[in-house]
Amino acid sequence: MQVSKGLKKVFRKFRGMSLGLFLTFVSVVIGFLTILPKITDFNSIMLVISGVIIFFLIYAFVFEFRKSFRRLEAWIHIITEYFGYVRQQNKYFKRSHHFIEEKSDLANSLVRELLPCIIQRIDREHGQANKTIRIILDSGTTITPIFPCLIRYGISGKANDSHNFVFYTNNLAGIDEIHRTPPLKKNKLSETDFNLIGGQPLNQQRATTGDFTEGILKDLFDEQDKSKG
Repeated sequence: MQVSKGLKKVFRKFRGMSLGLFLTFVSVVIGFLTILPKITDFNSIMLVISGVIIFFLIYAFVFEFRKSFRRLEAWIHIITEYFGYVRQQNKYFKRSHHFIEEKSDLANSLVRELLPCIIQRIDREHGQANKTIRIILDSGTTITPIFPCLIRYGISGKANDSHNFVFYTNNLAGIDEIHRTPPLKKNKLSETDFNLIGGQPLNQQRATTGDFTEGILKDLFDEQDKSKG
C-alpha cells in the first residue's frame, strides 16, 4: 500500500510537469510565430526551429511517459496485491506455494478419473434414482486446484450425463479460481453450478466457517436423508 501511495505522488508530479510543459510549449509556439517574420538571418531561423522541435520532443516524451507510467502503476498494484506484505503474512498464501505440481496432478486425477468412477459405483449400488448429486468441496490449498479442473472438464462418463450435479463449497480461494478461469465455450461448467456456503470469512484460511456454515451443511445432509427416505 505504501508503494502504491508513493507511485500516486510521483504520478501527480509528472501530471503537473506535463501540463506546465504543454503551456510553455504553446507560449513558445506563439512567440515563434510572432518573431519569425522579423528574423532575417537563416542560422537564427534554424536555431529557433530546432529549439521548438526539441521542446516538442521533450513534451512528447513526458506525455508518453505518463501513459507508460499509468500502465506500470496498474501492474505494480497487481504485484503488490498478490506478493505484498499482507499476502506474505497470510497462512493460506504460504501453503498454496507448497507442492504446486502435486496438487495440480491430484486435482486432475480426482476430476477426470476418480469422481466418474465414484458416480458409476453409486449407480451400480443404488441405481440412478438420485438424479441430483450434491458434491461438497471443503477449503484448503489441496482442494482449490479442483475448481478450475471442474470448470474445464466437468464430470465425464456416459452414466454421468443423466445426473444433475450441484456443487457446494466454503472455499473462497476456489471461487477466485473459478473467476480466473477463462470463459471458453468448451468449458463443461460455469460459476452458476457452484453454491457458496456462507459464514464467517477467515482470511487466513480463505474460507467461510463457524456455526452458520455448519448449520447449512447440516441442512444439506438432512435434505439428502429425507430424499432417500
